[in-house]
Amino acid sequence: MKVTFMGQNNKVKYSDYVKMTKYMLELLLTPKEINQLTVNLSFERGNPDHVGKKGETFEEEFGEYHIWIRPTMSIREQILTTAHELVHVKQFVRKELCPTTGKILSRSLRKLNPTNSDDYFDNPSEIEANGRAPGLVQRYMRNSS
Repeated sequence: MKVTFMGQNNKVKYSDYVKMTKYMLELLLTPKEINQLTVNLSFERGNPDHVGKKGETFEEEFGEYHIWIRPTMSIREQILTTAHELVHVKQFVRKELCPTTGKILSRSLRKLNPTNSDDYFDNPSEIEANGRAPGLVQRYMRNSS
């Protein structure tokens, strides 16, 4: 697994953020899934596509994922948002979520939204990401202290 860090983040040390990212991915994915994985963490500012967003994940190419985190948020919000976005990486790796369209590919995830609502909070991939993120953060904090 390779984790890179782009942009400037004055609220956290690079090495600590990489350690946290790797720990959380090890909780979400199998060693085989992690083996060829590259995650690029970005804290760049000023992109108009990011207005109103806390974070965003997309697949750059097979096995390589780009996660953008809003650098102006509190460190707590940055860590929670990173955990949320790492759940999306898991969904892309396991082909539960299409990296180009965001369409849910997993039958088990689709069953969580029987009404087919387009609302963010009804989206099963977001329900999973919002639900798992706090637990990932708590486990990391407990493990690293």
